[in-house]
Amino acid sequence: MLQYDAQAGDPAKIPSRAYSPHSGRPVPSNLALAVVNRYRPTSVLQLLLLGFMVVALPLGIGLVAAFVSVDLLSRQSEAAILDAAGGVLSGQALGTDIVQMERHARRYHILGDRKFFELAMDRRQSFDQAIATLTALDLTPTLREQLDQLIELESSVFATLTLEQYDAVAVQEAVALFEPMSQLASEVQGEMRRVITRDTQALRSEATRVKRTLAWLATGLILAAFGLSAWLAMFLARPINRMENAIRRLGEGDLDRPIAVRGTRDLEEVGDRLNWLRLRLQDAEQQQTRFLQHVSHELKTPLTAIREGTELLRDQVPGPLNPGQLEVAGILRENSLRLQRQIEDLLSYSQVRRPGEIAAHEAADLASIVRTVISDQTLAMQSRGIVVQTDLQSIRTIGDPEKLRVVVDNLLSNAVKHSPQAGVIRLLLRSRESMVVLDVIDQGPGIDPTEREQIFEAFVQGRAPSTGHVSGTGLGLAITREYVQSYGGTVEVMDSEQGAHLRVSLPIRSKLGP
Repeated sequence: MLQYDAQAGDPAKIPSRAYSPHSGRPVPSNLALAVVNRYRPTSVLQLLLLGFMVVALPLGIGLVAAFVSVDLLSRQSEAAILDAAGGVLSGQALGTDIVQMERHARRYHILGDRKFFELAMDRRQSFDQAIATLTALDLTPTLREQLDQLIELESSVFATLTLEQYDAVAVQEAVALFEPMSQLASEVQGEMRRVITRDTQALRSEATRVKRTLAWLATGLILAAFGLSAWLAMFLARPINRMENAIRRLGEGDLDRPIAVRGTRDLEEVGDRLNWLRLRLQDAEQQQTRFLQHVSHELKTPLTAIREGTELLRDQVPGPLNPGQLEVAGILRENSLRLQRQIEDLLSYSQVRRPGEIAAHEAADLASIVRTVISDQTLAMQSRGIVVQTDLQSIRTIGDPEKLRVVVDNLLSNAVKHSPQAGVIRLLLRSRESMVVLDVIDQGPGIDPTEREQIFEAFVQGRAPSTGHVSGTGLGLAITREYVQSYGGTVEVMDSEQGAHLRVSLPIRSKLGP
């Protein structure tokens, strides 16, 4: 329970976490609690920003991972395209260079012109560059073997051309080696196409794998983001729901349970203020109860004297009275009874608003209670010529007989107050399924449809004029609803062609025997 100054009534002076909201004992301070309090979000806005960062973090990680994967795949694709282009061009260059080298070598062999030998040597440099380009690639064993054979044949041919005379038989044999070299060059080009196909399939497989990985990553990250969002929503909703429940309990008059809200510091401070408000309302309710008790006690003493004096006048103890004086004495007695009933209504309402006061649950004969209430109000009804018509079944229901008497008394008093002279009030009591239903119908001005709910509120009186001598307090129907609802019943205004029609429904305990 929070510590507060009841005299000052200033919620700003409440130490926010000085006392436990449950036990009222000082909260033990320790290192863990200090760390939690220090790094805990201080406001809902800060928590939302932190939650946004937490939710955005996995999505950011996913974006980075996707960027890295796509960039790597792009680099691999670019390298594969360059290798494929270089391999195709180098393979084509090999065939072209071998044809040109053969042409120049044959001319050199036939003509002996050194210029053709030099031209063949120039083509040899281009051939060597193509071989070097192909050798740098990721070659298959077959392609590497073919290139090794080409290099071996090329070396053998030019070694012979360099060492032998142009017209030597060895040169003629060396020139003849260009034909198998051309065939090997064609085989190299075919193998290069197979290598390119292999690399293309590998890139497709890698792209499929990256796509699948990114799909799983996106699914997992979306689920993680939703999970974090749900956790954040629940983390925010829990203290808000607690505050909502606390406010509802305050509205229902439940002031005994302390209010404790755990969450961000600003929400906890709101919880502290609500608990301070609960204590203030509890103190105000206690003061109200004490005030009503004191006022009723102070009023009962002179009221008792007035009633006793009125009874003495009616009994003509001081001396004989003429009919007019007797009528005045009767009016004084009736209004003193009304005043006593209003004082009792104030006390009853102060009690019914306190949860826990209504605890009695016993079998009660509602028909007998109705007859008793009618008997108690016979004098008031006779003075105005009001007739009561009853149709009562003997039914036992759950409730405190005294509180049920108050319910019936308030309904009948309300009907008498609004009934015209010589009016008729009908009281119907019957069972319907698992409920006992009491209908009270009068011939008064009725209840405006817009006031059907408001008339059950405390201190609210309908706009219909009262025909009684003294207006009510506006508590009778409020007390009636509180008592009826406490036993699981309902009280409502029914449609009626003339007058007011109030219906009370209560659970049936069991029917009485004959």
